[in-house]
Amino acid sequence: MKTTVEGPGKIHFVAKLFEGYSTSNEMIFSIDGTIHREFYASDDWQEYDSYINSEGTHELKWTFRLEGVFDDEPRDFGYGLVDQVIFEKGSVGISLNEALDNDDLEFITGGNAAWYGQKEDSYYGKSAAKTDGLEEDQFTVLYFNVTGKGKVSFYWKVETWGDEDYLTFETDFETRFNISGNVDWTKATYKLETDDEHIVAWIFRKQSNADIDQGFGWVDKIVFSKDDDDVVSSANSILPLALAFFSSLFLFFSVLF
Repeated sequence: MKTTVEGPGKIHFVAKLFEGYSTSNEMIFSIDGTIHREFYASDDWQEYDSYINSEGTHELKWTFRLEGVFDDEPRDFGYGLVDQVIFEKGSVGISLNEALDNDDLEFITGGNAAWYGQKEDSYYGKSAAKTDGLEEDQFTVLYFNVTGKGKVSFYWKVETWGDEDYLTFETDFETRFNISGNVDWTKATYKLETDDEHIVAWIFRKQSNADIDQGFGWVDKIVFSKDDDDVVSSANSILPLALAFFSSLFLFFSVLF
């Protein structure tokens, strides 16, 4: 499903996905061919807002991707629903690229809620990306793809209810750093050491039963520098963590390959 709008403006809609027989189905929302939001199976409708800050004609597209092994047996293969599509012409917001101070990378958000740009709390440039509200046993992910060796540096912050909720930094499905509790803005760096394609991700997982307006993560000033041989991976006041708990997210990212 697709349509066109005349920018600038704000697009709002709600979506819901039924996975059916395959647990790998997804629905993707893109603007001008660039993915902005991925939706996976959920019991609830999920709201999403995105801003188009440039003038001209822009294509909005919703795509349902059916994954899995199929045979001749009758099955419910799942489906996606979109409703309440509203475009407010003239509204200008903070894109993820602006919030993260990087126009070279394509940032994608997904899970049970989205990351979004905001000005209330930031480390650099008067804006940063923040997680939207989550309920118990939900997660949200922010990620980008990049090819080759290099260094990823960023600032992050977390406010959680105890240590049950936490924000992790992952590359290629492996958790590299983890923060939880109340951690103010701190810098982290990580070196990508192969020439392969990499997935670089920040995942906020909420396990506690705290209210939806409790527990958030922030990320700011993401920088990817190609092929810096002098980089040593580090995270100030952060301990590396490799949690088998996140193995379920392998399936989440598998649709990207």
